[in-house]
Amino acid sequence: MTEYYNKLFKYKTKYLELKNNYMVGGGSNNKKITLKNITKNNFYYIIELNSGKDNEYVASNSYTIIEAFFNKKIKYVKAIYLDNEPIGLIWFDPINKNEMFVHRFMIDKKYQGKGYGSISFNLSLKYFINKYKPNKLIISSKNQIALNLYKKFGFVDTGKIEYEENVLEVLTKDIIYID
Repeated sequence: MTEYYNKLFKYKTKYLELKNNYMVGGGSNNKKITLKNITKNNFYYIIELNSGKDNEYVASNSYTIIEAFFNKKIKYVKAIYLDNEPIGLIWFDPINKNEMFVHRFMIDKKYQGKGYGSISFNLSLKYFINKYKPNKLIISSKNQIALNLYKKFGFVDTGKIEYEENVLEVLTKDIIYID
């Protein structure tokens, strides 16, 4: 099985820390949230992350990574790190040149309720919008906590339900960033 995963990710062996990052804490407690590529070096740590009771709302990270890989969209999946510790995962999936779907977003249960989800989502929005320049972002969820988070950033409920999930969207010019 290990050999299979090594082959699966051999083309993504270079570990990349993105220029975008966000400092949290204060004084000597400063911590940095960053987005990093999924590689054979961090894959095992990422699949071990668990959103706890929220797992009923989001696919496992192993499923997410394999799905993205086989759909040739692995470059749109990023691990979320707090300093050198993986704490989550996000996948922005292009629909077309102007729209991206936030396919998955999760924070490990140990890091929930501490503000890392908001900071990570904020960082992810900035990164994907700067890199891919979509005009609109779309997201869906049935998790009320997640829906409230997305609404903080300006996402609006469209009234549509897909796969039993509320669909929200926002024009990128209307996003409310936290800084």
